[in-house]
Amino acid sequence: MRAFSGALATETNTFAPMPPGLASFGDRGCFPAGQHPDHMLYFSGPLWAARLSGAERGWDLVEGMVAGAQPSGTTTRHAYETLRDELLNDLRQALPVDSGRRPGIDTLIVNDIVT
Repeated sequence: MRAFSGALATETNTFAPMPPGLASFGDRGCFPAGQHPDHMLYFSGPLWAARLSGAERGWDLVEGMVAGAQPSGTTTRHAYETLRDELLNDLRQALPVDSGRRPGIDTLIVNDIVT
């Protein structure tokens, strides 16, 4: 089975005054496709689970971008769109995939597109 996993994670507090931008993701951890370290990080659960499950099941795992920012305010549009597009581009390059495992895009990320 060919599987894909990646993540874009942050916790949004709409009352917090500091918006996370690309630098915020870089400070906490932003790993291009296939470059995630060989240990779990707080925001990389989907990828880590895919690695463990995939190894046990003999999957061909394609690792996409994994990025996480410190919990903060509303994510900037530029950061969200840049990282989202990178993750989706990684998935497009990995196609075709068989796995039902979805990329770890946190649908609760609030960004300035939604304001």
